Amino acid sequence: MNEDPTLPDAAMHPDHPSAPMPTPTQHRAPMLIAAFAVGLLAAAGIVAAAMAWIPAPNRGPVPVAPLVAAAPSTVYVTVPATSPPPAPVGTARMTVNPVVAAAAPDAATPAVRGTDGQGFVGSPAAHCRSGHPAAAVLRTAVSQAVICQGDDGGYYYRAVRLADGAALEVGGASPTGDGFVARTGSYSYLVSPVGLTVSRYGNTLSTQQALEFWAR
Repeated sequence: MNEDPTLPDAAMHPDHPSAPMPTPTQHRAPMLIAAFAVGLLAAAGIVAAAMAWIPAPNRGPVPVAPLVAAAPSTVYVTVPATSPPPAPVGTARMTVNPVVAAAAPDAATPAVRGTDGQGFVGSPAAHCRSGHPAAAVLRTAVSQAVICQGDDGGYYYRAVRLADGAALEVGGASPTGDGFVARTGSYSYLVSPVGLTVSRYGNTLSTQQALEFWAR
């Protein structure tokens, strides 16, 4: 009997209806492995949940040793002494001398026109000797008078009459009230803010009204 070449061979074509059906065990092995893995994961989850609900054992306080600070250590550093660098050659050094204020003169300038600290300028008869300050200065319409302080601290009187330039000097003047009085023999000359009063034996001979007066 000759075979028909147009009919397919069942062994060569398993999908053919005449081919034998596959056994069930070929598809069940992967499913069993997957189910086993899911079961392991579920068991692990149950164990973890049970451990989370187990209370922790009661533990007492853990003793901690106190911290003790280390004693500070002292470090000594020796710094070598240094001297200022020398001045460059050819550089001039500038020396600044301290400024010393000049001492103020003992004699104050009188608040009277044409005077300085010793009396009337340009009028030797009404000007104190060199180095003697004026203690009082008086100007009247007739005279110029000055009371001077000597080296020994005492006072003397100098005056000039403007009409004829007659000069007078009397030693031994002394403060009195708000002025000075100088006496010689029976005469006395009082220099004060009122003016110049000339007396003899206590009797007033003349009074010249003050135009300007100053005393220290």
